[in-house]
Amino acid sequence: MLWSEIEKSFYRAGALAFSRKKMIVAFPILVLCGVLIVFCRAVAFDASDWVGLSLTFLPVLLSAGLLLPLGVVLIRIHQCESKHHTLHLKQ
Repeated sequence: MLWSEIEKSFYRAGALAFSRKKMIVAFPILVLCGVLIVFCRAVAFDASDWVGLSLTFLPVLLSAGLLLPLGVVLIRIHQCESKHHTLHLKQ
C-alpha cells in the first residue's frame, strides 16, 4: 500500500465521519442515555444500599441496549454514504 492511498483513505474517512445525517440520528440517543444516567443517580441519592447499587447498573444496561443498535444504524449509514447510495432515515 502506497502512502498516497493511505492519505486518500484517511481524508475520505475524515470527510464521512462527521455527516449531518449521522449527527441527527445519534444526538437524541446520546441525550436520552445522559438523562437516564442523571435520573438514576438522582433517585439513588437517598436510597438504600441495594437500591442504589441496582440504580448504578440499570442505566449502564439500558444505555448499552440503546447504543448497540445505534452503532448498527450508523455503520449502515456510513456504508451507504461511502458507496454514494441514497438512504432515507425511515428505511
